[in-house]
Amino acid sequence: MPEFSGKTSEDNEVQDLKEKLQNDIEILRDQEHGYIRAGYPRFMRLFGRDSLIVSNQLLEIDPSICRSTLEILSEFQGKKFDEVSEEEPGKILHETDPGKPHHPQYEWIPFPYYGSIDSTPWFLITFGKYFQKTSDQEFLNQYRQNIQAVADWIETRINSDPSGFLRYQRKREKGQLFHQGWKDGFFDHLKIQPPVAIVEAQGYCYLALKEATNLLNNEKYNQQAA
Repeated sequence: MPEFSGKTSEDNEVQDLKEKLQNDIEILRDQEHGYIRAGYPRFMRLFGRDSLIVSNQLLEIDPSICRSTLEILSEFQGKKFDEVSEEEPGKILHETDPGKPHHPQYEWIPFPYYGSIDSTPWFLITFGKYFQKTSDQEFLNQYRQNIQAVADWIETRINSDPSGFLRYQRKREKGQLFHQGWKDGFFDHLKIQPPVAIVEAQGYCYLALKEATNLLNNEKYNQQAA
């Protein structure tokens, strides 16, 4: 269980809060794979964006959560083009539940499902932060090809888009998210017509390619980020 360091003079209220946070983390943590699930009780599954961001937030407390998240997402990293699941080579998933074939409520959504614009750059950001914290060279060497594939996906998407931005637009109406950023949903609740280039995703791409440069020592991605 992650432990929050603190002064022995802390009052009971603060200590109770820390214990509650520790318990909440353990409830959300997948006991088999070690990642943090997105939310109790409705979203007790692996979400690329959510699990990566939380593992970043817990990096100073328990780096193993970050490592476990990178491991499981590498396992499910996209390998082919699939218009139903929106899988693409190098892409990081939006949502899955390991061992389950489809969404628990919407059977027409296959697992893993890849309809997220920002989980892929967040993978590189998280890997970079993890390596800075741990200097885990063996882990870096083990997943070098996964890092390369993510960087290639970002570069390909940016270079192939006339706008020069990372944008999203679903391929099918049924079973795919209309909006694929952090305020995702099946309908146009944002009143923005695709293709959409959300501003935060552009910043993620910049940072992700910087991290790829540091991790792979590859000037190619440094030039792309610039």
